[in-house]
Amino acid sequence: MSKKDAYYFSHDSNAKDDPKCMVLIDQLGLEGYGIYWVLIETLRDQPDYKYPLELVPILARRYTTTAEKMITVVKNYSFFEFDNENKFFSLSLNERMSHLENKRAKASIAGKKSAEKRKKLPKYLTDVERMLNECLTFDELSKVKESIVNEIKVNKINFIDGILIIFCVQFFKSRNINFELVNKDKESSAIGKLLQIFKNKHKDDDSLTMLGRFEKYFEKVLNISDKWIFENCSPSIILLKFNDINTIINNCKPKIKSVALEETERLQQQAKIQNGK
Repeated sequence: MSKKDAYYFSHDSNAKDDPKCMVLIDQLGLEGYGIYWVLIETLRDQPDYKYPLELVPILARRYTTTAEKMITVVKNYSFFEFDNENKFFSLSLNERMSHLENKRAKASIAGKKSAEKRKKLPKYLTDVERMLNECLTFDELSKVKESIVNEIKVNKINFIDGILIIFCVQFFKSRNINFELVNKDKESSAIGKLLQIFKNKHKDDDSLTMLGRFEKYFEKVLNISDKWIFENCSPSIILLKFNDINTIINNCKPKIKSVALEETERLQQQAKIQNGK
């Protein structure tokens, strides 16, 4: 058993109210109830969740109780069953552990399948996955964006992910924090619809020109003067408020700076002053 999963098993918070436990507590007190959980935890630590009855006296000495009391708990309250080798086990514990092991086995299989699938993916797709699931620095984001642009340049693929990367980079530039991608499918869908709008308006643009157009557009949107749009900006919000956003941008109102960005600029200015000294 690995250290990571040692000692774990599900435990009902109302186990003490089970009729068998109530009788146990009534007859042996809380010491008897403690003995019961020592036995359960000991079974949990065994590879087959079984324990030899002949070793119970040793277990009792280890936990400063009597062999008589511990054997009484094993035999007299219908908590445990015995196999033909005189080992005792708990049907309840076995059922819980079977459920846990099945769950872990399924997760392991799913994880291996996912890993195999990722091995077959082009590097740019794993870069996108990493970018969308980790908090990266601006330099790291820029490198991922560059990787995406290069792949689009060569293969003309993954265009929506490329635009989403560009949004995330521009978000970081304007906020100094990473964009929190709560629902990738929703945001990707919004990017797809925005792309269709842009294509209808700029029919002669090639892929790289279109990416550049989105980069400039996102820069404007992410520095918009409208407070609500500024604070809630995402591709899906841009799609939802598309006409309002364009009206505000066209009026050229001054941008709102985030608290984080203002603080960053203040610290940078302070560093410049100190270095000057």
